[in-house]
Parts: sequence; structure tokens; C-alpha cells
Amino acid sequence: MKKEFANFAALKRAKEENKDYRVVVRPGSDTGSALVMTPHGGGIERHVSMITAAIADGDLDMYCFEGTLGEGNAELHITSENFDEDRALELLKTKGTVVAIHGRADEGDADTIYLGGKDADLVAAIDEGLRAAGLKTKGSGHRFPGTKDSNIVNRGLTGKGAQLELPLSLRKRLAKEPDLLETFRCAAWRSRPADPARAGAGQACHYSLDQLAPRRSGRTAPTRRERGCAHSKALCRHQCTSESRAAGCWRWKHSR
Repeated sequence: MKKEFANFAALKRAKEENKDYRVVVRPGSDTGSALVMTPHGGGIERHVSMITAAIADGDLDMYCFEGTLGEGNAELHITSENFDEDRALELLKTKGTVVAIHGRADEGDADTIYLGGKDADLVAAIDEGLRAAGLKTKGSGHRFPGTKDSNIVNRGLTGKGAQLELPLSLRKRLAKEPDLLETFRCAAWRSRPADPARAGAGQACHYSLDQLAPRRSGRTAPTRRERGCAHSKALCRHQCTSESRAAGCWRWKHSR
């Protein structure tokens, strides 16, 4: 394996955008200060882009740096501490809530999601949601703490974020099992089933994703919370009610 690029400038000198790699920035419909991202998408870490897009779900802003080489995409890997692609840094200037998705080798553990990042409250909320959904997590004692200031996930407005490291075997399952992906997507945002009758179609989110962060300034269209949660997606019925606030929903807190 070739030596990793020291930073994005080094990669840019050696590789061609939209041939060897691409950058995908997709604004969400409901939030302005929350971002789900991966610096290791495409062929760099398999299925990570798909998982990132699933969590964003058209609601949250999304950023993916993707390797598009026919093979050998691992050489495009820039460590999270050295990742400094211009569009990512510019986007992070406006983001107070940041979650980064990564892939790791199984290394004898094909199920556990390693959690890291400096935003302890956000990490704890995600941990709670994942565990409640029956997914295995580990918040410390692993080699991906994600606590360095230079880590891309900690370079938003607050200087802190949360990162998830998913083992390859779990990523493969998420790519093949829609119900599991939907369960993970909702659980990653501390959600729980809202309608038992829909259990056969996957887990339904109890909390609306637009509660994660304040709306964009100048926006005139109401959020789902302001519309009384009338909006419903294919597998995920969002119900943001007073019950969400009573349950201590961290999305509600972030939206205030």
C-alpha cells in the first residue's frame, strides 16, 4: 500500500477530480447547522457513502469525499486529523453539530460500532440510541478516540463532534438489509419505534430529524415540527411532539 497523502493539497497535485475522486455536497431540506459527513467515501471505505446518505436522508446537510478509482482507492485515504479539503472546511464554518461516518476493519469484532469525538453529549445520545436498537457500541478503549482538535469532525463551530467507526461486516449487512439500515439510521439519531404497526416495514423514527439544529437564516418554509409532523417518508414516520421534549430529546435541545 502506498504511503497516505499528508493532506488534501498533496492528493490534489497527484490526482484528478471527477476522475480519481469526487466531492459530494448535498444540502438538507430542514436543517442548517447540522452536518453528516465522511472523508473516506466511495471506494476508500466501502459502503460508507451509502450509510452517510442514509443518515442524512435528504433532511440533514451531507458531505462525502469519495474515491472513484477503478481499484486501489485506499491510496486516497487521508487521516481524519490531516483531512483539510477546502469545501469541507468551508462547510464546517457554519455547522454546530457534526457527525462523521467511517469504516474500520473487523479485526475480530464484526459487530461493534466504535464511537469517538469531542462532543460527549452527542456521542452519549447516539450511543444510547444504538444500544436501544440492539446494536453493539464501544465508546472507549479502542484506537479511534477522535478527540484531537485537528480531527475533521471537531472543526465545526463548536470545536467538537461525534464519529462512528463501523466494521466492514456490519457495513456489508447494512448495504444488503434495508430494514437493518433503517433501524441503524433511526438509532444513530437516538430514535425509537413510533408505530408498532409499521414494524414489518422497518423501524420508524420517533423524533424528527429537523429538530437536530436551527433552520437556515432567512428560511420561510416551516419545518416538520412547525407543520405538526405531517410529513412522512417511505419507511420513517417522524413524530416530534411534546413527548419528544418530555423524553429529553437532544434534537429538541439543539433546535432551541
